Amino acid sequence: MGWKVMNKKFDLLSFLAKNWWYYVLWALLVIFVWEIAFTIITKPKDEESVYLFFGVESARTDEMNAYLQAVKPDYVKHIDVTAYSTATKGFDYLFATRGQLQTDIFVLPESYCDPSVMTSTFYPMDISAVKEIFGEDAQCDKAVFEGKAYGVKIYDKNTDTGKGTTYLNYTYTDNSGVKTAAGDYYLFFGKKSLHLGKLSGGSFSGALVIAQAIWKN
Repeated sequence: MGWKVMNKKFDLLSFLAKNWWYYVLWALLVIFVWEIAFTIITKPKDEESVYLFFGVESARTDEMNAYLQAVKPDYVKHIDVTAYSTATKGFDYLFATRGQLQTDIFVLPESYCDPSVMTSTFYPMDISAVKEIFGEDAQCDKAVFEGKAYGVKIYDKNTDTGKGTTYLNYTYTDNSGVKTAAGDYYLFFGKKSLHLGKLSGGSFSGALVIAQAIWKN
């Protein structure tokens, strides 16, 4: 009887020794599935997230994020601030992928006021709506196409003045040591944004609130 028990123990140990990887694989699979489930459960929904994409020379993203957290609507649970210089290698790829897919607010140089880019990427607004959101002095200039404003000028290169300068830097120093900029800069709203409130007839206005907060600083 004792030998039978011992043999069973040795058989079990032998089996485990030969098939240990099978149990490790199952353990890893369980951990992997749990992590995915946890991410899905805890990840903020699209209607709770506002994404910002800045094509400026530099940005104080951490400070801006902290500021926006204090002024955002209560329903917004997550704010994502991304900034790259347009001189960055691969910027157009970043804009075409990360930028266009999920961004609610853009700040980009005037080269992005191309009609084909604006109509495919940015939300069209009545000029009166722009002035209601940003004030009577707001100018749309090159961001107007076929009577619609696709953006509002946030920085003027000629006067070196603009909005959002507490956190956004639009200028750089060229090889001659002269401070300059890639051009005027414009603020745009993403065409697919869920946070445009009365602009799009929606109930979420987080992008409008956040854009106004940037405009004031």
